[in-house]
Amino acid sequence: IVTIDGLLGTLTQDEQGKPVFGNYTDWFDAQLSSWSQTRGMLKLYVSNQTLVHRRLSVLNFYIQNPHTPQPSQTVNISTTVISPGPRNSQGPISAMTTPGPKDASMSTGFDPLLINPPQFWERIIAQHNPLRFASNRVSVTLIPNFEVTAGS
Repeated sequence: IVTIDGLLGTLTQDEQGKPVFGNYTDWFDAQLSSWSQTRGMLKLYVSNQTLVHRRLSVLNFYIQNPHTPQPSQTVNISTTVISPGPRNSQGPISAMTTPGPKDASMSTGFDPLLINPPQFWERIIAQHNPLRFASNRVSVTLIPNFEVTAGS
């Protein structure tokens, strides 16, 4: 689940199945996406695609600007990753060396139990229309340091 929140003060009503468009939006299940007006929050659920590590994605969605001027809001993004679960492996147990290096990247963090928090290396949000009571396209650019599988 990718959650974008803090977009407070919009006139956009709560909406299940909030349309999101842009490149790689097939990563998200459009029927499960939702908008909450009171929380200023967009929730996106990963579809049967995988949100790919180090792949830039630009998401767009529309909101209705408020009637009165307001300052820019602090917008946060978070993710919830559901792991596929433990896997069994047969064979003898013996001491091993760790490959290193001890890095925060999935592609180089090979040491056992080096657990990196999922985060977005790049997270940029912008609007296309700052006028009062206007329809406003919001663009979110993301580059994850992780892969998110279906159901997350």
